[in-house]
Amino acid sequence: MVCLVIKSGGAAALPEWKALFARLMPSLAVRDWNDPAVNPAHVDYALVWKPEPGRLAKMVNLKAILSAAVGVDHITCDPNWPKTVPLIRMGGELPAQQMEDYVLWAVFSILRDAPLWRTGQQEKVWTRQTGAARTSADMKVGVMGLGTWRAGGNAAGAGGFSGLRLGAPCQNAGGCDLLRGNQRPEPLFAGV
Repeated sequence: MVCLVIKSGGAAALPEWKALFARLMPSLAVRDWNDPAVNPAHVDYALVWKPEPGRLAKMVNLKAILSAAVGVDHITCDPNWPKTVPLIRMGGELPAQQMEDYVLWAVFSILRDAPLWRTGQQEKVWTRQTGAARTSADMKVGVMGLGTWRAGGNAAGAGGFSGLRLGAPCQNAGGCDLLRGNQRPEPLFAGV
C-alpha cells in the first residue's frame, strides 16, 4: 500500500487531509507525521510544513516531497534533506492571491509605520508623526528569492510601489524592473 505522511496543520487537520485524499486515491494510506507505528522505510510520499531536520532523510524510499507551502526553503534549510527526491511546491491561483495580499499588507504596514502605531496602541501612547507623509510612489520594494512565484512584482506594481524583482525571468511585470542571475541590485538600494 502506498503511504503518505503529513505534517501540515497538526493532528487536528489529519481527518480533513484523509478525507480529501480518500476522494482522490482511496487506496492511499494517509498517516500522521508523528505516528509511531509508521516505519520511515515504508513512506512513499511526505506532505510537509517545516519538517524537523533529518526526518526526511530517514525516509529512504521517498518518491516525492510535497511542500505544504508555496516556498520550499522550510525543507531545503535542512542540510540532510534528500536532494535526489523530487520536491514539489504548492501552486495555483489561491496561494498566488494570498501571497500577493500578504506582500501588499507587508509593504503598506511599513509605509504607514504600522509597528509604531501597534506599539502606541498597546502602550496607550499616541505620538504625532513629525516626518513627511510618504506615498507608495516614494517607496522601493525588493522581493528576493521569488522562485516561480510571480505575484510579488504584480502586487508591488498594483500598490503603486517602485521595485525590483530578483531571481525571476527578465521581463517587465507589474511595472517593476526585473533582475536575474548575476545582475546587481544596486538600483534597489540607491537613495536608501
